[in-house]
Amino acid sequence: MLPTCPKCNSLAVGDVCGTCGAALTPQKLELDPGPSAQVETSGSGGGRRQASAYLALEPSETAVLHTASRIFSAFVASGVVNDANQHELSDRSVKLATRMALVIEKYIQSDGEDW
Repeated sequence: MLPTCPKCNSLAVGDVCGTCGAALTPQKLELDPGPSAQVETSGSGGGRRQASAYLALEPSETAVLHTASRIFSAFVASGVVNDANQHELSDRSVKLATRMALVIEKYIQSDGEDW
């Protein structure tokens, strides 16, 4: 869910709404681990611990991530993103960015590549 101003429902960035000036309380961002995430239940407390994520992206993956985030930002700026479709549109952004990378790989030869 994207953070919004409780007063005017604009997208919230920072601690003051850029549209109406209302003070905003920071929201904790939680990772939705999805069905494939493993949650460790062992340990000294014997209770359930929260899953954590670790990412190590290659440079090409980082480039696709940057492009996908720009595409998703455009979706957000256009006003089409809502709670119901945010995951679908983020997935679509990644697919579009990946397609762009594959097209570039097909048509552009880097200095270190042999054809």
